[in-house]
Amino acid sequence: MKQQTASVEALTGRSLDQSVWKAEGGSADAKPPPYSSNPLEAHPIIEREKITSMYHDNISEETGQ
Repeated sequence: MKQQTASVEALTGRSLDQSVWKAEGGSADAKPPPYSSNPLEAHPIIEREKITSMYHDNISEETGQ
């Protein structure tokens, strides 16, 4: 989970820590939602890699490469 958070921070330039969650109106005790509403961020890293490889598979089938 730590690695995923670091990756999201690297991709978006935003932190997913509690202070950001509180600043956006979350309660201090509540946990932040696990994923943002951005579709590229809506999947764990493994899911995103799976989607990316499916996309590349489709491209290679279409181009015959």
